[in-house]
Amino acid sequence: MLNFFRILTGIFFTLFTFLMLGIFIMPIIENPFIGILIVGILLYVSYKIGFKLANKLFKYQKEINNTIDTVYEKNEIQKDTEIYTETEDFTTEPAIQEGYIISKEINSPVYSDKVYKNFVVLDFETTGLDPNTDKIIEIAALKYIDRSLVDEFVTLVNPEITIPKKITKINGITDDMVNDKPTIKEVLPSLLQFIGDLPIVAHNAPFDARFLKYAVLNNFGEDSIENNFIDTVKIAREIYPNLTNHKLTTIKEHLNINLSSHRAYNDTLVTAQIYLDYSKKKINEYNSQIPIFDQIDEDIYMCFITHKSGMNEKFGTSEDFCKLEEKISEICKKNNGRHYKAASKNVKFAIIFNYLNRTKSCVDTLRNKGYKVTTFEEAIKFFELDYMWDIESLVNAEKEYKEFSYKIVE
Repeated sequence: MLNFFRILTGIFFTLFTFLMLGIFIMPIIENPFIGILIVGILLYVSYKIGFKLANKLFKYQKEINNTIDTVYEKNEIQKDTEIYTETEDFTTEPAIQEGYIISKEINSPVYSDKVYKNFVVLDFETTGLDPNTDKIIEIAALKYIDRSLVDEFVTLVNPEITIPKKITKINGITDDMVNDKPTIKEVLPSLLQFIGDLPIVAHNAPFDARFLKYAVLNNFGEDSIENNFIDTVKIAREIYPNLTNHKLTTIKEHLNINLSSHRAYNDTLVTAQIYLDYSKKKINEYNSQIPIFDQIDEDIYMCFITHKSGMNEKFGTSEDFCKLEEKISEICKKNNGRHYKAASKNVKFAIIFNYLNRTKSCVDTLRNKGYKVTTFEEAIKFFELDYMWDIESLVNAEKEYKEFSYKIVE
């Protein structure tokens, strides 16, 4: 039927174009043979223009219809259409990008790209797009500790409004299924206790973040959600770069996960797998860059300290360091060795002071020069001089640096 109307529209535009061109061109042609030729050309040109206009008109109408359908199909917005995350600008206010009308009292969600070993995967099914007027009808949350699933929180929610038929068509949730279920106000305390202060992982996280924050604000009078949010749409683009799109349904097929789509629990399982794949990849990358240091033995008494920059009041001053070096020299001398001020062919152990230089490439370079390698902390522990330096602050600083650099959170 649609093609029939498209043909009729094309014929109409063809005749209209032919008539308009004929009115202006035919009166100035005197030769009948040329006139016949011109009529043929006009008819061909009119046909091309007419059907091109008809196709554009139907294409535009189709785009309008698709847009209307997308607005109603919440799950396509939430997990599949990737409205927010389709841009790489993660600094723009998510509410503006999603087109929501959000209360100014809601704080903008905090997004993170760190790798967490402990986290909660969250998914909502809702009656629509706008958290001001639409309601949550299903909640699923999975808690992971040390990257292992330890607990689940799954419930239908009574929205206290009628669920639109288009939403029921997508996820199968009906009014009868939720009428005897708890309201969001009754469910929220348990959900918030379940999540705690753990980071929240979600596919197209701005959607779930906004619904959660608005629900808390609307029911308890303030937006108390300060958790970090991780968006797996951005992550999926990185770890599955060859997929045609990064909808949950597409990723589910790619991972051979045999679950139905557009129900909160199933969607959290797929989202969790995305994040687990990502964290495994990042942790492996991180571990591959961790240098392995040598076990300290008698060769330590023929040593020098390299990469000495980074001294400050927090760990120990240059003056403190000089006193420490003097003690090391005394110990080495007593054990028939020598502490060198710089690299030497007689050196057997290189001690790396600055944690910024404790990279695999740096350690490999020192080893290639014939040195065994250890860290400053391990060396002064061996020399029993750790009382002369704030080792704990140095270790904590290195840990913070690694978290910042590699985005790995223990």
